[in-house]
Amino acid sequence: MNPIAIPVVGAGRSVAVEGSPGYLPLPEEMATYAGPSLPDDPEMLRRGGQLLAAIEQEMAAYRVGDPNRTLDITDVDDLGRRFLDEALGKGEVGIRYRGDTPIRAEESIFAGLWRVQYLREDGSLLRDTLEVGDIPRMAREMAFATAADVALPDAGALPPGIGNAPHVLAELVARVRAFQPGDASHVVNLSLLPMSPEDFSWLGGMLGEGPLAIVSRGYGTCRIRSTRLRYMWWVQYYNSSDLLILNTLEVTDVPLVACAAQEDVEDSVARIREVGEVYM
Repeated sequence: MNPIAIPVVGAGRSVAVEGSPGYLPLPEEMATYAGPSLPDDPEMLRRGGQLLAAIEQEMAAYRVGDPNRTLDITDVDDLGRRFLDEALGKGEVGIRYRGDTPIRAEESIFAGLWRVQYLREDGSLLRDTLEVGDIPRMAREMAFATAADVALPDAGALPPGIGNAPHVLAELVARVRAFQPGDASHVVNLSLLPMSPEDFSWLGGMLGEGPLAIVSRGYGTCRIRSTRLRYMWWVQYYNSSDLLILNTLEVTDVPLVACAAQEDVEDSVARIREVGEVYM
């Protein structure tokens, strides 16, 4: 059976996997918006209303491409924190950064609004923030903070069983060296290339693992991780049965599948206003 191309199309959160390999089942479910279940405590609702008003103001002022807008909630009282935990919930995207100061970020049910928490080495909370943006700022700033160039190996030094991987790496290195933030993404679809297990193992070893990992849950799951090569991401799409259906390497600042689009942010502003009108 000939492989079927599965192009990645669109922009922002609207990115989807099109086409359907006939030999793999496609997911039948996706994450959808469900309004928050808010508490009945009048004082908690009052405090929550103040927080929602501040969030709405920041989101309404934001446009994709602007600097992110941050609300520090580290010192918010217990009532306010409990309200935020219940009202914001968890959305489609989760991000983890491994470093001296570990960071975890979760998109809320309002796309474009992120809960970003900075942790101590023992895992306790150091700083708690809400961030409005297409992606948390740390994803762009920290993903390749320790990135280095990759030296192309001599053809005579390759281990047995290596075929197309060195050619793929050479193409990617050239694209990375020419890439500037804001440029269009360059995607290599590994699913359509004749790659042996030795090729994948060698290429994975050459690119290595960066400190940032992203999981996007929509139609199935998209798992994204940075590499040791600046602007190089390994992006893998799985269906609802956790079978890999698309395996790509992407040269970009952040893969668009993890980012909120402007229409997502605008929709979130409308939803936050609805919550305020109903519950406040």
